[in-house]
Amino acid sequence: MAVTSTWSINDNATKRLVADDYIIELVYRVDGVDDTSNTKYRSTGSVQFTKPSSLPSDFIAFESVTKDNAIAWVKAALGSDQVTATEANIATQIGLIDTPVEKVGAPTSWG
Repeated sequence: MAVTSTWSINDNATKRLVADDYIIELVYRVDGVDDTSNTKYRSTGSVQFTKPSSLPSDFIAFESVTKDNAIAWVKAALGSDQVTATEANIATQIGLIDTPVEKVGAPTSWG
């Protein structure tokens, strides 16, 4: 089982300050798909950003922010350990979908 994870940003949930377009929240999605079974699983989360007292020299104007910029900011805010854990959890969940270890439901004898 090889799982490919793709990170994306929920465009409609991006929050920014009106005064200077500083992004204060990004909602991200990580879509995983098993390359063999084609089983899919999605994880969603959000990251809040605190505006510094002065904008950094590498500040990117809102209309110039790319999705790659936003994904890089999300991953940096989460840290490499959390990024790895998120992708590993997706692989685990897909494995459980493909090969369940639990079932839900009453015995048929309950009628």
